[in-house]
Amino acid sequence: MTEISTQEHILFDFEITEAVFLKFWDFSLFRSQNHSRKKKAILTLIIVMAPSLLIFNLVYYGLIYGNFLYLLDIFDWVLALFPMMFGAYFLNLCFFQGKKAYHKNPAQKAHVSVDFGPDGFHLSVTSSVSQTQSELSYQVIQKAYETKDAFYLYPSKNTAYIVEKAGLIQGNMTAMRLNLQKALKKKYILCK
Repeated sequence: MTEISTQEHILFDFEITEAVFLKFWDFSLFRSQNHSRKKKAILTLIIVMAPSLLIFNLVYYGLIYGNFLYLLDIFDWVLALFPMMFGAYFLNLCFFQGKKAYHKNPAQKAHVSVDFGPDGFHLSVTSSVSQTQSELSYQVIQKAYETKDAFYLYPSKNTAYIVEKAGLIQGNMTAMRLNLQKALKKKYILCK
């Protein structure tokens, strides 16, 4: 059995493609330890609850008491349609806005190189519109998530660094995980 050294450097080199960005988009909407379960629960709730007031009005006033839909004023219909509009907005956000955001911003299509060391990491991002190099300490990271496909490192609530696991070119991912866990403690979350 080989011994894992937390002093080694772990290198990643990958492209942020549409598929990689959409995985991140999906994760960021339902960010939690069990993001896939949370996504299923919220989408099921929205699909069930969004049309409930409209169906209630149609069944209660339309079928049970005969055709008395004319008793409902505009406020009743707006109140019934509001959950439908919210549900449509949220479903649009989940399934369509990620692709729009990726294609709208050319900086999203980038080549990323990351060098993780024992105390921090060096990040190099090259896109068609910019080139950025940063040297960051692990203390800058407010929260880190590890999914089966990637690491998402959040230096702020609304900003994240994507590190695609398939882009590993050198080193041991376990050493990186140990360095992150040591530096971030409870702020490092392993997702199921």
